[in-house]
Amino acid sequence: MKRAIEYDVIIIGAGPAGATCALQLRHSGLRVLLIDKATFPRDKICGDAIVGRSIKTLFACCPEMANDFRQFLGKARTTNTRLNINGKKPFDIHWVNEAYCCKRVDFDNYLINAVRQYAPNVTILEDFSVDLLEKSLNEDEKENNSFITVGNKVRQQFFEAKIVVGSDGAHSIVNKKMTETKLSHEHHVGAVRTYFKGVKGLDINRTEVFVLPDFSPGYFWIFPLSNDTANVGFGMLTAKISAKKINLRNAVLDFIEQSPTLKTRFDDSEQLGKIEGFGLPLGSRRVPMSGDNFL
Repeated sequence: MKRAIEYDVIIIGAGPAGATCALQLRHSGLRVLLIDKATFPRDKICGDAIVGRSIKTLFACCPEMANDFRQFLGKARTTNTRLNINGKKPFDIHWVNEAYCCKRVDFDNYLINAVRQYAPNVTILEDFSVDLLEKSLNEDEKENNSFITVGNKVRQQFFEAKIVVGSDGAHSIVNKKMTETKLSHEHHVGAVRTYFKGVKGLDINRTEVFVLPDFSPGYFWIFPLSNDTANVGFGMLTAKISAKKINLRNAVLDFIEQSPTLKTRFDDSEQLGKIEGFGLPLGSRRVPMSGDNFL
C-alpha cells in the first residue's frame, strides 16, 4: 500500500452535512480533507425542502454566507406549510425561521463553492469513492496515536487522520465500518420524488403535505420551486411498504387519483423526468453516532 497522506480531519461526503462541517472547521487551524464520490454539480434525490433549523445552523457556522445565500436565485422562500389530513379542512403552520425549497443539484453546488471561498484550510477531493476505511495504531500506543486510514484500493490512493467524519448519507461506509448499526425497517422510510410543471394552485412560499388513510403511515408532498414547478413525492415507513405491498412509484400517481383536490390540480400538469427513489433513516432510535477517532 502506498504511503498515506496525513490530515487532521477527513470528512467523507461533501453534501450539506459534510460541507457544513468543513465550514465549521474553517478557523480551526486544522488540515481538513473533504471527499466525495461525485463531481459537482451533481444531483441528489431529495424532497428539496430546507428547514429553518438547517439554515440557522449554516449561518451560525459561516455568518459571511448569510447575505450571499439570501441573494442566491436558485431557491424559493418557504413561509408556511399547509397540512391536508384525510380530506378534512386544511390548516397552515407559519414559519418564523428562514426556510427554503431548492434543488439539491443547486444547493449542494452552492455549498461546495462556499467551502472553496471561505475555508482555505480544506482540500476538496471529488470523484473519489472510498472503499477502504480501517483503524490503525502507531508504534507508541501509550501516546494514543490511533488514526484511521481512508482510501481507494484500485487507485492506490490513501489518506489518514486522527478523526474521520461520516457525512456520507444513508449507506455510510463510516457507519458500516465503525459501528454495528444495521438498517431497521421500523426506523426507516422509503420515498420517491419527481417534478411536475403546471400544477394548479401553487403558492411559491407554501409547501404542502397530504395524508390519506390508504397511504398511512406515509405522506404526499408538494414543494414548489417556482410559480409553476414543484418537487412532488411520497414516502412511507419501510416496514409498512412490504406489509401493504405498496409500489412507491405507482403510489405517487395513485395518491393523486384518490384525492379529489389533487386530481383537479394535476389534471393539466406535465411530469418532468422519471419517478426516482431514496431511503431515509429516521431519528426514532438511539444508535452509536461517535467513537474513537470517528463521528
